[in-house]
Amino acid sequence: MNDRAYIPHPVDSPIRVTGLVTIHYFEYGKDYKYPGESHDFWEIMYVDRGTVFIQCGEAEHQLSRGELILLPPNRFHSIRADDAKPSNVFIVSFTGEGEALSPLSGRGLPVSTAMKGLVHAIIQEGEAAFFLPMSKIDHYHLQARQDAPFASLQILQMRLEELLILLCREYVCRCQGPAAPKARFDDCIAARIQEFLKENLYRRLSLEDITGAMGYGKTYLSGVFKRVYGVSIMERCTQLKIDEAKYLLRENTLTVAEIADRLGFSSPQYFSRRFSQLVKMSPRQYADSVRETWSTRAK
Repeated sequence: MNDRAYIPHPVDSPIRVTGLVTIHYFEYGKDYKYPGESHDFWEIMYVDRGTVFIQCGEAEHQLSRGELILLPPNRFHSIRADDAKPSNVFIVSFTGEGEALSPLSGRGLPVSTAMKGLVHAIIQEGEAAFFLPMSKIDHYHLQARQDAPFASLQILQMRLEELLILLCREYVCRCQGPAAPKARFDDCIAARIQEFLKENLYRRLSLEDITGAMGYGKTYLSGVFKRVYGVSIMERCTQLKIDEAKYLLRENTLTVAEIADRLGFSSPQYFSRRFSQLVKMSPRQYADSVRETWSTRAK
């Protein structure tokens, strides 16, 4: 008979996300400006492309790609573009508890590769869990998808909490070096592939080009990437190129044919077809919608 006494160790939760309020991925024109607001929940603004200026209380912060700011509850804030280039900004707001977050509040913070991966994982899971973009009827609210993956809200909660914990470790606790926990190897490999795709948007890449640059076999890398990001490497390559095409269309300096050529599509017709499949409108319709929308639209 085994008479050993097993005693569970209590799990401390210094940071807890208790609810999701909004999830947005904005594609701002270069003249975008939002006058500001305050609310009783936390908000993260992450710059995925370009540069924006965020007013938080009395201070204005210039944030560029790969930087974020954590806005505390009841702090007035506003956002504007830099008048030179379009920008992409991911915004997620939430209710939660955690005194450890206070030192991070209202600061512009560069994020690590691991944190960037978490941000994009939150975006991806948010799109699977909710109908996005959110629409304003009487007020902004998240509408859950009936076909959302199992436990998607819990995944969102955990990823958001992990992001906040990593920010605290980096900028509050200063827990760095060999003792700090590392991301899983597969996640690191997938993140490397994604960074390679982003750095080579203007090349016509084959799967052999990508896997050769990584130094691993096609079968292994394809499986790892699909498990982490949910799509094939080449489909993600196309998605990133289309995101870049949207950015170029918002700059309004190149024709559709020129954009297709620069991004390595085999023809303008194929580019337009893939753009329409992913964006649900043609390149020209997208460009027209941006001009019509962002002159008056608030966040």
